[in-house]
Parts: sequence; structure tokens; C-alpha cells
Amino acid sequence: MLLRRIQHFIKQHDLITPGARVLVGVSGGVDSVVLMVVMKALGYGPVAAHVNYQLRGAASDGDAAFVEALCKKLDVPFHGAVIDGAALAREQGLSLQEAARDARYAFFARVAEAEDLRFVALAHHRDDQAETVLLHLLRGAGPEGLAGMPVKRPLAPGSAALLVRPFLGTPRREIEAFARSEGLAWREDESNTSLKYQRNVLRNAVLPMIEKHFGEAASANIARSGALVRAYVEEAFRQEVAAHFDRVAQPEARRLNLDTLGALAPVWRRRLILEALDRWLPGAQRHAALAEEIDRLIEAQPGRRVVLKGGSIWREREGLVFMPAEEPAEAAPGEAWVQPGDAVSLGSGSLRIDVMDDRPARLDAEAPTSVFADADRLTFPLCVRRWQPGDRFQPLGMAGTKKVSDFLTDARVPAHRRAGMWVLVSGSEIVWIVGMRLAEGVRVQPGTRRVAKFTYIQSS
Repeated sequence: MLLRRIQHFIKQHDLITPGARVLVGVSGGVDSVVLMVVMKALGYGPVAAHVNYQLRGAASDGDAAFVEALCKKLDVPFHGAVIDGAALAREQGLSLQEAARDARYAFFARVAEAEDLRFVALAHHRDDQAETVLLHLLRGAGPEGLAGMPVKRPLAPGSAALLVRPFLGTPRREIEAFARSEGLAWREDESNTSLKYQRNVLRNAVLPMIEKHFGEAASANIARSGALVRAYVEEAFRQEVAAHFDRVAQPEARRLNLDTLGALAPVWRRRLILEALDRWLPGAQRHAALAEEIDRLIEAQPGRRVVLKGGSIWREREGLVFMPAEEPAEAAPGEAWVQPGDAVSLGSGSLRIDVMDDRPARLDAEAPTSVFADADRLTFPLCVRRWQPGDRFQPLGMAGTKKVSDFLTDARVPAHRRAGMWVLVSGSEIVWIVGMRLAEGVRVQPGTRRVAKFTYIQSS
């Protein structure tokens, strides 16, 4: 009975190519054990993947040993990983569940690529779906959250592998009944009964009470509602989101245009902000409260920002700019000293200084990547560093000095880029805003004998 149901579900939703090899996430629990057995019985070549998060001591090691032994018995290839889940959660600033999920999916992706597998099957079932829909409802989710888990989706953005859920239309009781009828062994995770986790509260307390008062079909009806919302989301809502996003977004600048975005209703603005987070800052969290916080930047002054794990969102004159986190600090120096003939990497690009005895025929021939200065007015070595509050210089063509901060503002350098600008210093005098403006005091004059060439090549 179960085999026919799963085969029909796979065909109905076009989940897995007939006869394909499938990576199966196997925890050792009854659901994943049955999934592996069913995949093998239906002619799909299962390959098992198990992650030991070391969260339950000997019990976690026992789960891993059980899955490996079962795979050997069934002649199923086994891939295992051992991860310090608690340490990973601390390092990444995530909950245990979030860190474990991310590590699990990353491992699945590596195995799928190594084994050339196009399908990754997980054992989420209909009761899991009902729990997910209720959990998202209680957290105030929108349509996509209330749609629950999709039957299939890419394993990761841009991945050729599909994550599929063949059991999503099957109730837990049928899976357990199949396991008993086939005499299958499995491992029980004692943490599944703990009310410490919200999902366990729904599973062990809330849903049983709902079924007691509203009938055994209540969980199935909740899952069915999620499926209906999912159909609406995939057939209509997402197309509308994509159309709005195309009108508002400037992908090359990772920017949402303020004029177009501000004209939309708040519900659409916030949804498009979430879409931008998905596309441009995929490592950031994604929730309604964050969307509202970013939405308030529309009425803020240019230069305001919201900082997230993995990036930041800046309010610029023309729009909201979604900037990934910068490279680690060690990728670029805090400051560097440069002699003639030297080149230094600045992370965002590279700077080179050359001194020439012959004055070039044209001083603007290689602009904007290179500028020319009077070498005899420079004190070597020169220092290249980030500009600092209070820095002043005399821009080429001006009679007096100007704050670097004011120069960058007047030059319309976006706020999210200003902090990363470099200055070249001779002695105590700024002689070049790197890549932008030379200082008046070192310009090449008719009597200049030696010329220094400053070249900045920005990384692509």
C-alpha cells in the first residue's frame, strides 16, 4: 500500500527520474529508514548520507553506527560526516537547529556533487507539513510561509540537484505501520519528546489536542491548506513578485530604486526587500521584522544603514543598496608604505607608483586609472591608508582645503563605499584620493623635472 502511494506521489509531482540514483538523508529514525528502504524497493538507487552533530554523546555515535551498519546490510553506499554542532552554532551565531540544518544541506550538496546525483530525498511527511504550517502561522508568516515545505526545490541556489520530499503526502502512522510490517529497526531520538523545542510542542501537545476536538483529519486538513496556498504562491504570487522586482531592482548595483519602491504599498515594499535579501544577501536572516526595519530606511537620511550578518543595507540617494560583507580585514592592509616601483594590494584593487625622468606628452592620457604628480614634491616612501574623520586636502584646481568627507559627499560617492576609500599621503599631506582626485600641491607644473605616476586598478 505504502509503495503504491509513494510511487504515485512521485509520478504525480514529477519528483524523480525513473531508475535514477538518489541521495537519501538518513538520520536513523523511522521515517528516514523507511524512505531509504522504499527508494530501494521502487528501483531508485539510494545513496545514504548521515550527519553526526555530536549533540547527544554516545547516542549520536550510536545513530551513526546504526545507519552505517544498516546501509551495509542493504548494500546501500554510505557517506557520513561528524560535526561539532554546538561549536558551529556558536561560531555562526545561529540556533542549534539552524546551524545543523545548514551543515546538513552543505554536506548533502558535497556528496551529491561528488556522486553526480541529481536528487536528494528527505523523509518529511504529511504530519511534518502540518506542524510547519502551524509553526509559521504562529510566527506571523506570509503566504510563502503558510505554504509550508515545497514538494521539490533546488538543493541550493543555482544547484543542479533537486531536494525532493516523496513522503510529503503520507501520514506518519502509515510510515510507522510499514516499518513494523517489514520488521525494520530504527533509532529513537529522545530529544523528539522534549518540549524545549517549539516543533515538539506542536507535535506532542498541540496537534493531539486539535485532533481530539476536531477529528483525526485535522492534521491532514492543515497540510492540505498549506498545499493549496503553495499552489497559489507558485502559480500566481511569485510571478507577481518577479514582475514587481524587475521594475524596482537594479541588479548590477544591487539596488532597489527609491522612487519606484516608495510608490508601492507597504506589503509589496517589504516583500521586495525580502526578495532582495534572498538574491543579494543570501546569508542574511529573512523575516518580517527585518523587512520592516529596512523599509524604514526609505524615509531616513542618505547614509543610514541596517547591518546584518553577512552584509548591510544602505540608504543612498537613489535607492536601497544591499552590500555583502567586506573581505576579512587581513585581505587589505590598514596602511602600507610604497616606494617608487612598488605595487600594493588594497583588497578592492591594487596601487602602483612609478617615477619617470621624462614627462609624458599628455597628463590625462591614462585617466582615470592613472594620474601624474611632481615627484620632487613627494617625500618617499608614501603611505596609503583609509581616510579618517578630520582628514583634509586641497583638491586639484581649488584654492583652499576641503574635508575628505565633504569631498566624497560632493562627489556623490555612495555612503556604503566611502568608508573603504583610500588616501595616499606624503609626509603629513594627502596627495591623492586614490582613484579620484590629485592634490593641488603636487600637480605637474611647467618646471617639473621628474614625474610620479600613480596607478590604481580596481578589482573586477
